[in-house]
Amino acid sequence: MTRADAQKAVDTCEGFYVTTQQGSRGWAEYHLSRSLFASGELNESEDIIRHAFSLFGEVNDEWSEGHCYELLGQILMKKKQFAEALQYNQKAWDIKEKLSGLDNMASNLVARGNIYREMGDEERAVKYYKQAAETYQKRNCFKMEKKVLAIIEGKKDTWF
Repeated sequence: MTRADAQKAVDTCEGFYVTTQQGSRGWAEYHLSRSLFASGELNESEDIIRHAFSLFGEVNDEWSEGHCYELLGQILMKKKQFAEALQYNQKAWDIKEKLSGLDNMASNLVARGNIYREMGDEERAVKYYKQAAETYQKRNCFKMEKKVLAIIEGKKDTWF
């Protein structure tokens, strides 16, 4: 790949997400928050995702706000704040349902399953994981379907 090709790819990605300064910064903070979450730095991850959410709110980017709600729910789940985690998961669900329909709900179903698993409600968790697997299968996302099935079978924890 040439330097010009790389710059074209970057320009395309920036245009695809959000072209405003707040939106671009919001996505940078979203990904930083995900990284901090993955490394177990939950308080810092929560602070950053809440700020990212406010940046998306400034530009009325509801789709991106939905992603923030979903990640915030996962952070709160790890902090054992289950009622709040489910509230943010539901907010993400409502936005995704409104903007893209039920076919794009699989990651939210997995997140909800994760919350119930952490709460010790394996039966409910598996119910949501199975719904997610079915959704991925309908969309021909077989790699993601396999990941969810591995969670159900206990071969993998969660992907968050």
